Amino acid sequence: MLKEKFSTKFRSESIRKYMVVLIVVFIACSVLTEIFFFSAINSISIESDLYQKIKNSSTLKADIFPPTLYIVEADLFVQQIISEGDAGKRAVLLEKMEQTRLQYTEYYDYWKKNIHDQTLSELLDSSNVYVTEFYKIYDDEFLPAFAHGDGQAMREISDVRMAPVFEKHRQVIDQMAVIIEDSKASTERDARAFADKATILLLVVYISSVVIIVVISIIILRKVIAIEKDIVSSQHETEIANERLESIVEGLKKFKHNYDNTLASIEGFNLRNDMPGLKLYMEEIIAEKSKNEAVNYFKLNFIDNPAITGLIISKMIYAEKLDIQFVLKVRTSADGIAIKLSHLCEILGILLDNAIEAAANSEGKKVSLKMEESEEAFTFEISNTTDDAPDQSKIWEKGWTTKSESHGYGLWLAKEILSKYDNVLLNTDVEQHWFSQELIVLKTVPFMPKTYFTDIL
Repeated sequence: MLKEKFSTKFRSESIRKYMVVLIVVFIACSVLTEIFFFSAINSISIESDLYQKIKNSSTLKADIFPPTLYIVEADLFVQQIISEGDAGKRAVLLEKMEQTRLQYTEYYDYWKKNIHDQTLSELLDSSNVYVTEFYKIYDDEFLPAFAHGDGQAMREISDVRMAPVFEKHRQVIDQMAVIIEDSKASTERDARAFADKATILLLVVYISSVVIIVVISIIILRKVIAIEKDIVSSQHETEIANERLESIVEGLKKFKHNYDNTLASIEGFNLRNDMPGLKLYMEEIIAEKSKNEAVNYFKLNFIDNPAITGLIISKMIYAEKLDIQFVLKVRTSADGIAIKLSHLCEILGILLDNAIEAAANSEGKKVSLKMEESEEAFTFEISNTTDDAPDQSKIWEKGWTTKSESHGYGLWLAKEILSKYDNVLLNTDVEQHWFSQELIVLKTVPFMPKTYFTDIL
Protein backbone atom coordinates (compact mmCIF):
# COMPACT_ATOMS: atom_id res chain seq x y z
CA MET A 1 0.00 0.00 0.00
CA LEU A 2 2.87 2.37 0.87
CA LYS A 3 4.47 1.60 -2.46
CA GLU A 4 1.24 2.22 -4.35
CA LYS A 5 0.74 5.54 -2.57
CA PHE A 6 4.32 6.53 -3.36
CA SER A 7 3.87 5.55 -7.01
CA THR A 8 0.58 7.44 -7.36
CA LYS A 9 2.02 10.51 -5.66
CA PHE A 10 5.11 10.34 -7.88
CA ARG A 11 2.99 10.17 -11.03
CA SER A 12 0.68 12.95 -9.88
CA GLU A 13 3.66 15.22 -9.24
CA SER A 14 5.10 14.21 -12.61
CA ILE A 15 1.84 15.12 -14.35
CA ARG A 16 1.74 18.47 -12.53
CA LYS A 17 5.28 19.19 -13.72
CA TYR A 18 4.35 18.31 -17.30
CA MET A 19 1.25 20.51 -17.05
CA VAL A 20 3.38 23.43 -15.85
CA VAL A 21 5.84 22.82 -18.71
CA LEU A 22 2.93 22.63 -21.17
CA ILE A 23 1.52 25.95 -19.97
CA VAL A 24 4.95 27.62 -20.02
CA VAL A 25 5.68 26.30 -23.52
CA PHE A 26 2.27 27.43 -24.76
CA ILE A 27 2.72 30.94 -23.33
CA ALA A 28 6.32 31.19 -24.58
CA CYS A 29 5.37 30.02 -28.07
CA SER A 30 2.44 32.42 -28.17
CA VAL A 31 4.62 35.35 -27.05
CA LEU A 32 7.38 34.47 -29.53
CA THR A 33 4.84 34.14 -32.32
CA GLU A 34 3.29 37.51 -31.48
CA ILE A 35 6.69 39.20 -31.20
CA PHE A 36 7.84 37.77 -34.51
CA PHE A 37 4.52 38.62 -36.16
CA PHE A 38 4.54 42.26 -35.03
CA SER A 39 8.24 42.55 -35.89
CA ALA A 40 7.50 41.37 -39.42
CA ILE A 41 4.54 43.74 -39.70
CA ASN A 42 6.62 46.66 -38.45
CA SER A 43 9.36 45.82 -40.93
CA ILE A 44 7.03 46.34 -43.88
CA SER A 45 4.66 48.90 -42.36
CA ILE A 46 4.24 52.47 -43.63
CA GLU A 47 6.64 53.77 -40.99
CA SER A 48 9.32 51.16 -41.73
CA ASP A 49 12.67 51.89 -43.42
CA LEU A 50 11.82 49.42 -46.15
CA TYR A 51 8.60 51.21 -47.01
CA GLN A 52 10.30 54.62 -46.89
CA LYS A 53 13.01 53.35 -49.19
CA ILE A 54 10.45 52.19 -51.75
CA LYS A 55 8.51 55.46 -51.36
CA ASN A 56 11.63 57.62 -51.80
CA SER A 57 12.63 55.66 -54.91
CA SER A 58 9.21 56.27 -56.46
CA THR A 59 9.19 59.97 -55.49
CA LEU A 60 12.72 60.56 -56.75
CA LYS A 61 11.87 58.83 -59.99
CA ALA A 62 8.91 61.17 -60.40
CA ASP A 63 10.95 64.25 -59.48
CA ILE A 64 13.74 63.70 -61.99
CA PHE A 65 11.22 64.18 -64.76
CA PRO A 66 9.76 67.56 -65.72
CA PRO A 67 9.16 70.03 -64.31
CA THR A 68 11.41 69.48 -61.30
CA LEU A 69 14.96 68.10 -61.51
CA TYR A 70 14.79 67.56 -65.27
CA ILE A 71 14.91 71.06 -66.93
CA VAL A 72 13.43 70.02 -70.25
CA GLU A 73 10.58 72.47 -69.56
CA ALA A 74 13.07 75.31 -69.11
CA ASP A 75 14.66 74.47 -72.43
CA LEU A 76 11.18 74.43 -74.02
CA PHE A 77 10.43 77.88 -72.61
CA VAL A 78 13.66 79.20 -74.18
CA GLN A 79 12.55 77.87 -77.58
CA GLN A 80 9.10 79.44 -77.16
CA ILE A 81 10.60 82.83 -76.17
CA ILE A 82 12.69 82.81 -79.36
CA SER A 83 9.67 81.97 -81.54
CA GLU A 84 7.03 84.15 -79.81
CA GLY A 85 6.42 87.54 -81.41
CA ASP A 86 3.83 88.81 -78.94
CA ALA A 87 5.42 90.89 -76.18
CA GLY A 88 2.76 89.98 -73.60
CA LYS A 89 3.15 86.29 -74.15
CA ARG A 90 6.91 86.64 -73.99
CA ALA A 91 6.55 88.22 -70.57
CA VAL A 92 4.46 85.27 -69.39
CA LEU A 93 7.08 82.85 -70.68
CA LEU A 94 9.85 84.74 -68.90
CA GLU A 95 7.86 84.52 -65.64
CA LYS A 96 7.32 80.75 -66.07
CA MET A 97 11.04 80.40 -66.74
CA GLU A 98 11.79 81.92 -63.34
CA GLN A 99 9.18 79.76 -61.61
CA THR A 100 10.78 76.67 -63.15
CA ARG A 101 14.21 77.78 -61.86
CA LEU A 102 12.86 78.32 -58.32
CA GLN A 103 11.11 74.95 -58.36
CA TYR A 104 14.29 73.20 -59.49
CA THR A 105 16.32 74.86 -56.73
CA GLU A 106 13.78 73.81 -54.09
CA TYR A 107 13.71 70.16 -55.20
CA TYR A 108 17.49 70.01 -55.60
CA ASP A 109 18.02 71.18 -52.03
CA TYR A 110 15.51 68.61 -50.75
CA TRP A 111 17.03 65.63 -52.55
CA LYS A 112 20.55 66.70 -51.75
CA LYS A 113 19.65 66.11 -48.10
CA ASN A 114 17.55 62.96 -48.58
CA ILE A 115 19.44 60.89 -51.14
CA HIS A 116 21.52 58.31 -49.25
CA ASP A 117 22.78 56.43 -52.29
CA GLN A 118 26.31 57.59 -53.11
CA THR A 119 26.00 57.04 -56.86
CA LEU A 120 22.71 58.91 -57.13
CA SER A 121 24.06 61.73 -55.00
CA GLU A 122 27.08 62.13 -57.29
CA LEU A 123 24.87 62.06 -60.40
CA LEU A 124 22.59 64.66 -58.84
CA ASP A 125 25.60 66.93 -58.24
CA SER A 126 26.78 66.37 -61.81
CA SER A 127 23.35 67.21 -63.15
CA ASN A 128 23.25 70.37 -61.03
CA VAL A 129 26.56 71.53 -62.55
CA TYR A 130 24.99 71.46 -66.00
CA VAL A 131 21.75 73.06 -64.79
CA THR A 132 23.70 75.86 -63.10
CA GLU A 133 25.69 76.41 -66.31
CA PHE A 134 22.45 76.35 -68.35
CA TYR A 135 20.87 79.10 -66.25
CA LYS A 136 24.14 81.10 -66.19
CA ILE A 137 24.19 81.21 -70.00
CA TYR A 138 20.51 82.11 -69.87
CA ASP A 139 21.15 84.99 -67.49
CA ASP A 140 24.45 86.30 -68.94
CA GLU A 141 23.92 85.82 -72.66
CA PHE A 142 20.30 84.92 -73.58
CA LEU A 143 18.47 87.61 -71.59
CA PRO A 144 20.75 90.49 -72.87
CA ALA A 145 20.12 89.35 -76.43
CA PHE A 146 16.39 89.22 -75.64
CA ALA A 147 16.56 92.74 -74.21
CA HIS A 148 18.08 94.05 -77.50
CA GLY A 149 15.49 92.16 -79.51
CA ASP A 150 18.22 90.24 -81.32
CA GLY A 151 16.41 87.09 -82.35
CA GLN A 152 19.35 85.80 -84.36
CA ALA A 153 21.66 86.04 -81.36
CA MET A 154 19.10 84.30 -79.11
CA ARG A 155 18.84 81.44 -81.61
CA GLU A 156 22.62 81.06 -81.79
CA ILE A 157 23.02 81.16 -78.01
CA SER A 158 20.27 78.52 -77.62
CA ASP A 159 21.62 76.18 -80.28
CA VAL A 160 25.34 76.60 -79.76
CA ARG A 161 25.72 77.39 -76.05
CA MET A 162 22.66 76.12 -74.17
CA ALA A 163 21.71 72.99 -76.17
CA PRO A 164 24.98 71.05 -75.51
CA VAL A 165 24.75 71.81 -71.79
CA PHE A 166 21.11 70.69 -71.71
CA GLU A 167 22.04 67.45 -73.55
CA LYS A 168 24.72 66.62 -70.97
CA HIS A 169 22.14 67.31 -68.24
CA ARG A 170 19.64 65.00 -69.96
CA GLN A 171 22.18 62.16 -70.18
CA VAL A 172 22.83 62.38 -66.45
CA ILE A 173 19.09 62.32 -65.77
CA ASP A 174 18.72 59.21 -67.94
CA GLN A 175 21.44 57.48 -65.91
CA MET A 176 19.67 58.41 -62.68
CA ALA A 177 16.40 57.06 -64.02
CA VAL A 178 17.98 53.66 -64.80
CA ILE A 179 19.65 53.44 -61.40
CA ILE A 180 16.47 54.46 -59.57
CA GLU A 181 14.41 51.91 -61.47
CA ASP A 182 16.91 49.14 -60.72
CA SER A 183 17.11 50.18 -57.06
CA LYS A 184 13.34 50.24 -56.76
CA ALA A 185 13.00 46.79 -58.35
CA SER A 186 15.72 45.44 -56.05
CA THR A 187 14.02 46.93 -53.00
CA GLU A 188 10.69 45.46 -54.00
CA ARG A 189 12.32 42.04 -54.51
CA ASP A 190 13.91 42.33 -51.07
CA ALA A 191 10.52 43.23 -49.62
CA ARG A 192 8.86 40.22 -51.24
CA ALA A 193 11.71 37.95 -50.13
CA PHE A 194 11.43 39.27 -46.59
CA ALA A 195 7.68 38.74 -46.59
CA ASP A 196 8.11 35.16 -47.86
CA LYS A 197 10.84 34.44 -45.31
CA ALA A 198 8.76 35.95 -42.52
CA THR A 199 5.78 33.80 -43.55
CA ILE A 200 7.88 30.62 -43.59
CA LEU A 201 9.51 31.38 -40.24
CA LEU A 202 6.17 32.24 -38.71
CA LEU A 203 4.76 28.96 -40.02
CA VAL A 204 7.77 27.04 -38.63
CA VAL A 205 7.35 28.68 -35.22
CA TYR A 206 3.64 27.87 -35.22
CA ILE A 207 4.11 24.23 -36.32
CA SER A 208 6.95 23.73 -33.82
CA SER A 209 4.77 25.13 -31.06
CA VAL A 210 1.91 22.82 -31.99
CA VAL A 211 4.23 19.79 -32.18
CA ILE A 212 5.79 20.54 -28.77
CA ILE A 213 2.38 21.07 -27.17
CA VAL A 214 1.01 17.88 -28.77
CA VAL A 215 4.04 15.83 -27.61
CA ILE A 216 3.72 17.09 -24.03
CA SER A 217 -0.05 16.50 -24.14
CA ILE A 218 0.52 12.91 -25.32
CA ILE A 219 3.00 12.33 -22.47
CA ILE A 220 0.48 13.66 -19.97
CA LEU A 221 -2.30 11.55 -21.54
CA ARG A 222 -0.17 8.40 -21.31
CA LYS A 223 0.61 9.08 -17.67
CA VAL A 224 -3.08 9.66 -16.93
CA ILE A 225 -3.97 6.40 -18.71
CA ALA A 226 -1.26 4.58 -16.75
CA ILE A 227 -2.64 5.92 -13.48
CA GLU A 228 -6.17 4.94 -14.52
CA LYS A 229 -4.91 1.42 -15.29
CA ASP A 230 -3.25 1.25 -11.89
CA ILE A 231 -6.45 2.42 -10.24
CA VAL A 232 -8.45 -0.22 -12.14
CA SER A 233 -5.84 -2.85 -11.25
CA SER A 234 -5.93 -1.78 -7.59
CA GLN A 235 -9.72 -1.93 -7.61
CA HIS A 236 -9.55 -5.39 -9.16
CA GLU A 237 -7.04 -6.51 -6.53
CA THR A 238 -9.24 -5.06 -3.81
CA GLU A 239 -12.31 -6.87 -5.15
CA ILE A 240 -10.43 -10.17 -5.31
CA ALA A 241 -9.02 -9.59 -1.81
CA ASN A 242 -12.53 -8.91 -0.51
CA GLU A 243 -13.77 -12.12 -2.12
CA ARG A 244 -10.89 -14.02 -0.54
CA LEU A 245 -11.60 -12.44 2.82
CA GLU A 246 -15.29 -13.31 2.64
CA SER A 247 -14.37 -16.87 1.72
CA ILE A 248 -11.91 -17.08 4.63
CA VAL A 249 -14.40 -15.61 7.09
CA GLU A 250 -17.07 -18.03 5.90
CA GLY A 251 -14.67 -20.93 6.30
CA LEU A 252 -13.59 -19.83 9.74
CA LYS A 253 -17.21 -19.43 10.85
CA LYS A 254 -18.05 -22.94 9.68
CA PHE A 255 -14.92 -24.39 11.21
CA LYS A 256 -15.54 -22.57 14.52
CA HIS A 257 -19.19 -23.60 14.51
CA ASN A 258 -18.35 -27.26 13.95
CA TYR A 259 -15.45 -27.08 16.38
CA ASP A 260 -17.59 -25.49 19.13
CA ASN A 261 -20.38 -28.03 18.63
CA THR A 262 -17.93 -30.90 18.73
CA LEU A 263 -16.26 -29.60 21.92
CA ALA A 264 -19.63 -29.08 23.58
CA SER A 265 -20.64 -32.63 22.73
CA ILE A 266 -17.35 -34.04 24.03
CA GLU A 267 -17.75 -31.99 27.23
CA GLY A 268 -21.17 -33.59 27.72
CA PHE A 269 -19.73 -37.10 27.53
CA ASN A 270 -16.93 -36.00 29.84
CA LEU A 271 -19.31 -34.63 32.49
CA ARG A 272 -21.13 -37.99 32.58
CA ASN A 273 -17.85 -39.83 32.50
CA ASP A 274 -19.27 -41.80 29.57
CA MET A 275 -16.07 -42.97 27.88
CA PRO A 276 -17.74 -45.73 25.83
CA GLY A 277 -20.25 -43.18 24.51
CA LEU A 278 -17.45 -40.69 23.75
CA LYS A 279 -15.62 -43.38 21.81
CA LEU A 280 -18.69 -44.14 19.73
CA TYR A 281 -19.28 -40.41 19.15
CA MET A 282 -15.72 -39.86 17.92
CA GLU A 283 -16.05 -42.85 15.59
CA GLU A 284 -19.22 -41.28 14.15
CA ILE A 285 -17.44 -37.94 13.56
CA ILE A 286 -14.49 -39.61 11.84
CA ALA A 287 -16.80 -41.75 9.76
CA GLU A 288 -18.86 -38.71 8.75
CA LYS A 289 -15.98 -36.44 7.87
CA SER A 290 -13.36 -38.94 6.69
CA LYS A 291 -10.03 -39.60 8.26
CA ASN A 292 -8.23 -37.35 5.79
CA GLU A 293 -10.32 -34.29 6.67
CA ALA A 294 -9.84 -34.83 10.36
CA VAL A 295 -6.10 -35.10 9.90
CA ASN A 296 -6.09 -31.91 7.80
CA TYR A 297 -7.84 -29.92 10.51
CA PHE A 298 -5.42 -31.35 13.04
CA LYS A 299 -2.44 -30.20 10.93
CA LEU A 300 -3.76 -26.66 10.84
CA ASN A 301 -2.80 -26.33 14.52
CA PHE A 302 0.86 -26.26 13.50
CA ILE A 303 0.41 -23.06 11.47
CA ASP A 304 0.98 -19.89 13.53
CA ASN A 305 -0.29 -17.57 10.81
CA PRO A 306 -4.08 -16.93 11.19
CA ALA A 307 -4.43 -15.44 7.68
CA ILE A 308 -2.89 -18.51 6.01
CA THR A 309 -4.88 -20.83 8.30
CA GLY A 310 -8.14 -19.12 7.38
CA LEU A 311 -7.28 -19.21 3.68
CA ILE A 312 -6.54 -22.95 3.76
CA ILE A 313 -9.76 -23.66 5.67
CA SER A 314 -11.81 -21.78 3.06
CA LYS A 315 -10.15 -23.74 0.24
CA MET A 316 -10.68 -27.04 2.05
CA ILE A 317 -14.39 -26.19 2.29
CA TYR A 318 -14.40 -25.18 -1.39
CA ALA A 319 -12.77 -28.50 -2.35
CA GLU A 320 -15.25 -30.42 -0.15
CA LYS A 321 -18.19 -28.83 -2.02
CA LEU A 322 -16.72 -30.06 -5.33
CA ASP A 323 -16.10 -33.54 -3.90
CA ILE A 324 -12.32 -33.13 -4.22
CA GLN A 325 -9.85 -34.80 -1.88
CA PHE A 326 -7.65 -32.17 -0.25
CA VAL A 327 -4.31 -33.37 1.15
CA LEU A 328 -2.42 -31.04 3.48
CA LYS A 329 1.20 -31.47 4.57
CA VAL A 330 2.54 -28.94 7.09
CA ARG A 331 6.22 -28.79 8.06
CA THR A 332 6.44 -25.12 9.01
CA SER A 333 4.68 -22.64 11.26
CA ALA A 334 4.66 -20.17 8.31
CA ASP A 335 5.78 -17.37 10.60
CA GLY A 336 8.12 -14.53 9.57
CA ILE A 337 7.82 -14.91 5.79
CA ALA A 338 9.63 -12.09 3.91
CA ILE A 339 6.66 -11.02 1.74
CA LYS A 340 3.58 -8.96 2.43
CA LEU A 341 1.00 -11.25 3.99
CA SER A 342 -1.77 -9.89 1.75
CA HIS A 343 0.34 -10.61 -1.35
CA LEU A 344 1.21 -14.12 -0.11
CA CYS A 345 -2.45 -14.97 0.56
CA GLU A 346 -3.42 -13.48 -2.82
CA ILE A 347 -0.96 -15.71 -4.68
CA LEU A 348 -1.78 -18.84 -2.64
CA GLY A 349 -5.51 -18.20 -3.13
CA ILE A 350 -5.09 -17.92 -6.91
CA LEU A 351 -2.97 -21.08 -7.11
CA LEU A 352 -5.35 -23.09 -4.87
CA ASP A 353 -8.44 -21.92 -6.76
CA ASN A 354 -6.86 -22.92 -10.08
CA ALA A 355 -5.81 -26.29 -8.63
CA ILE A 356 -9.27 -27.05 -7.19
CA GLU A 357 -11.10 -26.02 -10.38
CA ALA A 358 -8.69 -28.05 -12.54
CA ALA A 359 -8.99 -31.09 -10.24
CA ALA A 360 -12.79 -30.87 -10.41
CA ASN A 361 -12.57 -31.53 -14.15
CA SER A 362 -10.13 -34.43 -13.78
CA GLU A 363 -10.70 -38.06 -13.11
CA GLY A 364 -8.46 -38.16 -10.00
CA LYS A 365 -10.15 -35.17 -8.24
CA LYS A 366 -7.30 -34.57 -5.86
CA VAL A 367 -5.43 -31.46 -4.62
CA SER A 368 -2.29 -31.37 -2.49
CA LEU A 369 -0.78 -28.47 -0.50
CA LYS A 370 2.66 -29.04 0.99
CA MET A 371 4.18 -26.36 3.24
CA GLU A 372 7.88 -26.69 4.16
CA GLU A 373 10.65 -24.58 5.63
CA SER A 374 14.44 -24.82 5.28
CA GLU A 375 17.30 -22.62 6.34
CA GLU A 376 17.11 -20.77 3.04
CA ALA A 377 13.40 -20.49 2.22
CA PHE A 378 9.72 -21.23 2.76
CA THR A 379 8.19 -23.49 0.13
CA PHE A 380 4.51 -23.90 -0.81
CA GLU A 381 3.89 -26.70 -3.31
CA ILE A 382 0.38 -26.90 -4.77
CA SER A 383 -0.48 -29.88 -6.99
CA ASN A 384 -3.64 -31.12 -8.64
CA THR A 385 -4.69 -33.99 -10.82
CA THR A 386 -5.34 -33.17 -14.45
CA ASP A 387 -6.37 -35.02 -17.57
CA ASP A 388 -5.15 -32.36 -20.02
CA ALA A 389 -2.21 -30.24 -18.82
CA PRO A 390 -2.44 -26.54 -19.79
CA ASP A 391 0.05 -24.87 -22.12
CA GLN A 392 2.79 -23.58 -19.79
CA SER A 393 3.84 -20.91 -22.31
CA LYS A 394 0.39 -19.27 -22.21
CA ILE A 395 -0.87 -19.64 -18.63
CA TRP A 396 0.75 -16.34 -17.59
CA GLU A 397 -0.83 -14.31 -20.38
CA LYS A 398 -3.49 -11.79 -19.42
CA GLY A 399 -6.97 -13.08 -20.25
CA TRP A 400 -5.82 -16.61 -21.21
CA THR A 401 -8.05 -19.29 -19.69
CA THR A 402 -9.52 -22.71 -20.26
CA LYS A 403 -12.66 -21.60 -18.38
CA SER A 404 -15.25 -18.90 -19.03
CA GLU A 405 -14.56 -15.39 -20.32
CA SER A 406 -14.73 -13.92 -16.79
CA HIS A 407 -11.58 -15.88 -15.86
CA GLY A 408 -8.01 -15.72 -17.12
CA TYR A 409 -6.64 -12.98 -14.89
CA GLY A 410 -5.56 -14.99 -11.82
CA LEU A 411 -2.08 -16.14 -12.84
CA TRP A 412 -1.47 -12.87 -14.69
CA LEU A 413 -2.28 -10.98 -11.49
CA ALA A 414 -0.06 -13.36 -9.51
CA LYS A 415 2.76 -12.66 -11.94
CA GLU A 416 2.24 -8.91 -11.47
CA ILE A 417 2.55 -9.34 -7.69
CA LEU A 418 5.62 -11.60 -8.03
CA SER A 419 7.35 -8.99 -10.19
CA LYS A 420 7.45 -6.70 -7.16
CA TYR A 421 9.76 -9.05 -5.24
CA ASP A 422 13.32 -10.22 -5.82
CA ASN A 423 13.13 -13.03 -3.24
CA VAL A 424 10.06 -14.89 -4.55
CA LEU A 425 10.14 -17.63 -7.20
CA LEU A 426 7.37 -19.67 -8.81
CA ASN A 427 8.16 -22.92 -10.61
CA THR A 428 5.70 -24.91 -12.74
CA ASP A 429 5.91 -28.63 -13.49
CA VAL A 430 3.73 -31.25 -15.23
CA GLU A 431 4.27 -34.98 -14.56
CA GLN A 432 1.95 -37.95 -15.20
CA HIS A 433 -1.46 -36.30 -14.84
CA TRP A 434 -0.22 -34.01 -12.07
CA PHE A 435 0.15 -30.26 -12.46
CA SER A 436 2.35 -28.65 -9.79
CA GLN A 437 3.33 -25.09 -8.93
CA GLU A 438 6.00 -24.42 -6.31
CA LEU A 439 6.09 -21.01 -4.61
CA ILE A 440 9.49 -20.34 -2.97
CA VAL A 441 10.02 -17.35 -0.65
CA LEU A 442 13.71 -16.88 0.10
CA LYS A 443 14.59 -15.72 3.62
CA THR A 444 17.45 -13.55 2.35
CA VAL A 445 16.81 -11.12 -0.51
CA PRO A 446 19.52 -11.68 -3.18
CA PHE A 447 21.21 -8.66 -4.75
CA MET A 448 19.79 -7.84 -8.14
CA PRO A 449 20.37 -4.64 -10.18
CA LYS A 450 16.68 -3.80 -10.24
CA THR A 451 14.65 -0.76 -9.19
CA TYR A 452 12.33 -1.76 -6.34
CA PHE A 453 9.49 0.49 -7.46
CA THR A 454 8.94 -1.28 -10.74
CA ASP A 455 5.63 0.42 -11.51
CA ILE A 456 6.96 3.99 -11.45
CA LEU A 457 6.76 5.70 -14.85
